[in-house]
Amino acid sequence: RVHGQDGEIFGELPPRKELGKYSKFPVFVPSSTPSNNSVYSHQYLIIQAKHKLDKHFSYCNHLLGAISSREAFGFAHLVVNYLAESCGPKRGVGNRTSLFGLQTPPLLNDSKSVIRCEENTSVDSFVLSVLPFFVTNARSQVIVSCDPANKAISDLLNPQTLPGVEFKLEDSQSTTHCYNVIFPEDMKEFPMVGNFVSLFFPFGHIKSTKNSDEDFVKAFSQSKKWLSVVH
Repeated sequence: RVHGQDGEIFGELPPRKELGKYSKFPVFVPSSTPSNNSVYSHQYLIIQAKHKLDKHFSYCNHLLGAISSREAFGFAHLVVNYLAESCGPKRGVGNRTSLFGLQTPPLLNDSKSVIRCEENTSVDSFVLSVLPFFVTNARSQVIVSCDPANKAISDLLNPQTLPGVEFKLEDSQSTTHCYNVIFPEDMKEFPMVGNFVSLFFPFGHIKSTKNSDEDFVKAFSQSKKWLSVVH
């Protein structure tokens, strides 16, 4: 059962690494259900590819420069811009003071997300999968596991291109102790960016019993659990 109230966000989800077995995207309220089947047009993505990112994200230039498809490049720009606008706690409405928004994966040692790149995984699909982590404070919560035979991706796994991201070159990856397992796939169509990001990060809210509880807002706005962009 999924429901919502003022200043709240609700959803019932399967274990994150089993999400693809049951749903195309996480189901949550409030959200636009028709957007699950919506995609960006080729022309729109090409236009986005011509725009420059904010200078604060110049550290992404080397990584994004590895993308070969103009559509994927434009989509990558949308991902970064979406996170820049959406990250951080948002103040809710209603009689009770609330905060809601995107959150990091669980802040536990055995709850990291694994991006598994096989021998034939494409660079474009890998970059789009690692990008939401790389530009946020979830950077330390992802591990890239790459087959050594995939030289195109393994060449990107260095501190200059992906500073702060843990990576391993290995023939296979154990996925027993992890929060999520991501197998990058090439996209013929590109979904709404909010839906795409929801594949990697949870969402939630926290609420005070009081109205206009500024002490509550001050205290919980500083929580490390909120997803934030890295400048």
